[in-house]
Amino acid sequence: MKQFSENFSLKQLEAALTLARRIPPNQTKKGLIGMMRCVPTMADELLQRVDRPLEVRLDPKKNRKYILCDYNRDGRLHRSPWSNCYYPEGTGVNEKGLFYPSEHLRQLEITLNNLVDLYRQAYYNGEGVSSVFLWDIYEEPGAFAGAFCIHREIDRAGMVESGTWNTIHVIEVREKHNNNAYYKMTSSVLLDLSLMPRTRHRPGAEPEATGGEAVEEDPVTFGANLTRQTEQSRKVTDTAGHVVEIGSLVEAVETRFRQSLEGLYLQKCREMLNGTRYMEPVESPFQTDSLRADLSAVLGARRKTQAEGGEGEGAAHPVSN
Repeated sequence: MKQFSENFSLKQLEAALTLARRIPPNQTKKGLIGMMRCVPTMADELLQRVDRPLEVRLDPKKNRKYILCDYNRDGRLHRSPWSNCYYPEGTGVNEKGLFYPSEHLRQLEITLNNLVDLYRQAYYNGEGVSSVFLWDIYEEPGAFAGAFCIHREIDRAGMVESGTWNTIHVIEVREKHNNNAYYKMTSSVLLDLSLMPRTRHRPGAEPEATGGEAVEEDPVTFGANLTRQTEQSRKVTDTAGHVVEIGSLVEAVETRFRQSLEGLYLQKCREMLNGTRYMEPVESPFQTDSLRADLSAVLGARRKTQAEGGEGEGAAHPVSN
């Protein structure tokens, strides 16, 4: 078996990453902890490769919220893009040993943070938190990379009781000859929604007005995890050109994410849920057994098809608790 390191194999890592892609977003952290307990030496690789729901912290100097992720983390500290300071303070860590972008890249980071904040206000109804973090690629002159993160929480909107939306765009920019720039962006979205439970009457029962018994349905959660990669080359003459090209890339990918989730994943989950409902009253135990057998056969055939053909990078997770 090929060894990926001295302590675990490449096959083990691939299995862990495959499992992580199939875990609902609201269970990602719990799943990662479990896998790292099984193979502690794999922890660094998993933390670098698996996207997790983003967290938010307040920058006390600028009084603005920013996102916590691996791309602004140095040890146990996280750098705010607004003040360029690490928090929490008072940990005794020598600031000279922490990572900071170069002065030129820091100015570009400030510009991009302001622009992405305007984008968030326009596309997310002024809600949520956005952050941009840049770092130099020292192996290649003029090259740099960055992470564009947006986190939004939903609370009681329509049929949704609660939910979170997290997008992470990691982009590499490499300058080629004749003022050509090569952009490679890997984008991920983590969506987690909890629908409001509905009250219904038991099959065959009379409405409450006539003494029937009302029951509350089990809550339903929906999770989706999509990953896409985009590459393009453009002629760029200055820093402003990078801002335009990166902004256009992020906007286009997020639009495709929303279209895919609404037109494909949500619609497919709606069809699955509607197909498992039995709207007519059950008159006898034999009908219940027959319905259960039919449902088991359909799900068994689906599992067999997925096992033979595999799945893509994105996965939707309808879950009934």
